Amino acid sequence: MERLRRELAKANLNWMRERGWTVFGTLKFTDGEAVGANRADELVRTFWQRLDAKYYGSMTRRQGVRTERAVFLQFGKTAQSQNRHYHFIANPPLPVEFCGIAEREWEGLDRWSYGRDSEISLMRCSEAGGVYAASEALFDGLREGSESFQPHLSHFAHEHSHVDRTKISSVVQRRLFQRAA
Repeated sequence: MERLRRELAKANLNWMRERGWTVFGTLKFTDGEAVGANRADELVRTFWQRLDAKYYGSMTRRQGVRTERAVFLQFGKTAQSQNRHYHFIANPPLPVEFCGIAEREWEGLDRWSYGRDSEISLMRCSEAGGVYAASEALFDGLREGSESFQPHLSHFAHEHSHVDRTKISSVVQRRLFQRAA
């Protein structure tokens, strides 16, 4: 089992290195021990839906354009900790602008979303951010009945997508600058 976990960790590290993630985020709640699993999941899903709609506009509905992201659920540093929070790594166009919009979206989402200890920022090291986001699964082992990686909250761009990444960047840039004017 330990050998399998080391092989999985190595494969994940290689995958994270190849993706070149640009943004790292931590989404915390006002009380990570009291927020229920369903409510927390719903809030993070709503956060991404609203963020994608604000960021990409009608491209989200019409063409299914969403922020490429990997989302991980964590509970804290000790086996007894129940401090539910989420980490994510993402690859948005215009990452600097994305960080500001995402922070405001999380802070204003709900009474459970907590902006003070949450952080969404540019990644200083793509590999290190990905490792930290997935650390409970990669190194600490999974808790009984838990899954760290959250596929239903994550989204990966398809290599053979019909949507042009350059067009997406220009549309996002135009939308953001029109809103600022």
